[in-house]
Amino acid sequence: MVAQIPIGGYFELERCPGDMDLNPFYCFQSARGAFYAFLAHVNPNKVWMPRHLCDSMIEVAIAIGVPIGWYDLNQDFSVKEFPALKEDEYFVYVNYFGVCQKSVDNVLAKYGSDRVLIDNCQAFFAKPIEGTHALYSPRKFFGVPDGGLLDTELEIELPEEIDRDSLHRSNHLLARLALGPEGGFEAYQKAERSLTESTPKQMSSLTRSLLEGINLSSIRKKRAENFEYLMSELSEINNFNVDATSPSPMFYPFKGRAILREELLEAKIFIPTYWKDAQKRCEANWNVEMIEGLLPLPLDQRYTPAQLARVVNIVRKR
Repeated sequence: MVAQIPIGGYFELERCPGDMDLNPFYCFQSARGAFYAFLAHVNPNKVWMPRHLCDSMIEVAIAIGVPIGWYDLNQDFSVKEFPALKEDEYFVYVNYFGVCQKSVDNVLAKYGSDRVLIDNCQAFFAKPIEGTHALYSPRKFFGVPDGGLLDTELEIELPEEIDRDSLHRSNHLLARLALGPEGGFEAYQKAERSLTESTPKQMSSLTRSLLEGINLSSIRKKRAENFEYLMSELSEINNFNVDATSPSPMFYPFKGRAILREELLEAKIFIPTYWKDAQKRCEANWNVEMIEGLLPLPLDQRYTPAQLARVVNIVRKR
C-alpha cells in the first residue's frame, strides 16, 4: 500500500526549487559516516592519512580497526613523500580549503584511482573524477544541519537506519538569522558535538530537502567572484601560494602577520582554527606554524566583494 501524502494544515519551512542533484551520491548523516561506510566496505590492510587531519576522521579508522600510516605535507599542502602502497592499502588525500586540485591530480597520477580516497569536505565544488572515491561535507558550504556525500563506483550498501536528529541540530541555523553569529554559537557547538557518532546512517529527509532546494549554480558563481576579489587584493602580500584556478574554494587561505587573527576577531570577522588536535602529530616547526598562522578568510555566498573589503582593509594594514 502506497503511503498517502498529507494535505493541508500548517506550513513547513518555505523552500525554493534548487538545482542540486544528489542522485549520483551515497547520502549519509555526515562525512565521517560516509567514511566509515567506505572503509567498512573496502576493508583495507592500512589507510594512509595526512598528519594535518581532524581527529574525527582518524577515530573512524580506529573504530573499524584499520591500521593508520602517516605522511607529511609540504608547505603548499602537497605530499612530501609518497609512501609505497602495498596490496589492499588505501591513500587518503585532503583537498585543503579547496585549493589543492593540482596536488589531487598528482596523487591520482602516482597511485591511480582505485585505492585513493579524496577528502573534498573543504572542496564541495571540486567535480567528481571518474573512477575515484571522494567525500563531501555540505554543511561546510551551506546552511544545513548535517549530511555527508560519498562519490564512488563501488556498490556500497546503505544502512537501514535514517538519521532522525537533524531537527535538533538546526537551532543554530535559525538563531543566526534571528540573533546573529554570537546568539547561535552555543547551539552551533552543540550541533557539531552531536555529530561525533560515526556509525553510518542515511541522510535525514530534512537535510535532503534543504539541499535539494539550494541554487548551486548561483552560489558557485558568488563564491568564485569573492575568491577572485580576494586573490586580486591579497595575493601579493600572502605568504601562502594559492592556486588561482581553484573552483570556488571554501576559504581564501592567507598567511601573514601573527596578530591578524585577533584583529579580525575584534572587527567581528570570525575565522576558524584548523587542526588543533593535529599538533600532537606534527613535529616539524612549519607544521605547527601552519596550524597557528594560516588564516582561512571567508568568501562565501552571503557576501559581496564590497562587503569583503572590510576583511581586505584589516589584512593589508602594515
